[in-house]
Amino acid sequence: MLTLSEQHILQHFRDSYEELAEISNKNTKNYNLNKIAAILRQFLLDRNQLISDVRRILSANQLHTSTISYPCQPYIAPQIPNLQFGGAYDGFEIPNAIPSFSSNLFLNISVGTVIDTVITVKDLVKYVANKDGAIHYDQKKLEGNDLLLQQLQYEFIVGGNSALSKMLPPVGRVVLNGLREVYDRTVELLEA
Repeated sequence: MLTLSEQHILQHFRDSYEELAEISNKNTKNYNLNKIAAILRQFLLDRNQLISDVRRILSANQLHTSTISYPCQPYIAPQIPNLQFGGAYDGFEIPNAIPSFSSNLFLNISVGTVIDTVITVKDLVKYVANKDGAIHYDQKKLEGNDLLLQQLQYEFIVGGNSALSKMLPPVGRVVLNGLREVYDRTVELLEA
């Protein structure tokens, strides 16, 4: 029998997963791109990761999940002199890809480059979530990669959206693939 707190955690994960699936698989507007970053931050970066709590509850209820891994193709910058920007879009997401990366390695996977600087999954999610309005809006304390990410957000436009934000849906779909078993077990427990 689930406590109300456990039920809330599982429902929140289920609802967030389903929302991420909906908005990561359609032509997105900036609001939805921010929502993707907010959900990814909850799933991957927050100190008390939602996923850890969900897996603990599932395990306590005899619903074990295998190790989470994220199947994707890291972005490798082409060897083009003076390349200003290159990024992973739909080629990043390859279901059942080999290799597949653990959570910590996945956060350090390259999704693009800006003027010879590698942009990782973690850089992308943290910037959009914490600096550009998905969770917080704080453009005052930008330094290092954040300055490059700001440039990418506002100066490189692809299909009506910033090039930076266009990288979020493929990352979201990779996370959905990696968390599918956790989602399935969550739904199973909530419906029991």
